[in-house]
Amino acid sequence: MSEVKIELTDSEWMSLIDGTRDLQRCCANISELRDCIISVVREGCVINTFAIERFKMTLGWVLDGHEIDSIPALVKIREQLGLAGHQVHRPDTLPEDF
Repeated sequence: MSEVKIELTDSEWMSLIDGTRDLQRCCANISELRDCIISVVREGCVINTFAIERFKMTLGWVLDGHEIDSIPALVKIREQLGLAGHQVHRPDTLPEDF
């Protein structure tokens, strides 16, 4: 998969971007996901290979601590990218001899 054109309405995009509707402001993971979404919109709603990996990772973090199945626009994006499940977000750890 080299690129995917994400098909959402303008209203659906805004429901994810503005921070007061479907994708509320609450944590750094949501902020990172919103940044990914804004990047996609800037690129004409096309996600390239690198951005797909970043999006998958970030969405995995959000899925680990948030219920997103109630956000229709995120469900559509997830389906269009063929993503399922979640990735457990573990904070980076410092080496023992640090």
